[in-house]
Amino acid sequence: SHVLRLLGAEVIKIESRHGDQFRNYGSNREFDGMSPAFIAANAGKKSIALDLKQPEAVRIVRQLVATADILLENFRPGVMRRLGLDYATLQPIKPNLIYCAISGFGQTGPSAELPAYAPAIHAAVARHDELLEAHLRIEVDQLFRRGHHRQGGQFGEPQLELERIAHVNAAG
Repeated sequence: SHVLRLLGAEVIKIESRHGDQFRNYGSNREFDGMSPAFIAANAGKKSIALDLKQPEAVRIVRQLVATADILLENFRPGVMRRLGLDYATLQPIKPNLIYCAISGFGQTGPSAELPAYAPAIHAAVARHDELLEAHLRIEVDQLFRRGHHRQGGQFGEPQLELERIAHVNAAG
């Protein structure tokens, strides 16, 4: 979402009613009580605090989706379905919606439900296969093609793959 914002997209970040935990990252609070890291990652974004377990909040998200081009989510697999905000539910509201689910180890498979904190992802990256880079580049190419042709679609990327690409690109 940060890159999309840098490219000029209007990004609306939905936070829990308690706010993003990243707001409190580190000890520096001289910027309206927010961490510099949070400000850097979220500069220019709009945000709204919602309790997605409440029907009114889900209604608000569906209204936002009706005007959106892309929805990015990073919940554990199955959470958006339980909330009634999965692709199958939202696609009739916005037929050309691009829905990207980012999770630690993918939406399906034997590792899908594993917890995904940065250290676990970093450790797994060191052992991961180079084929993931080609797979992710195909997915990103599809995302841009869908957007260019005003078509919707759904895809999910494991954070593991995204982190691997970041390491490959930083090294190369």
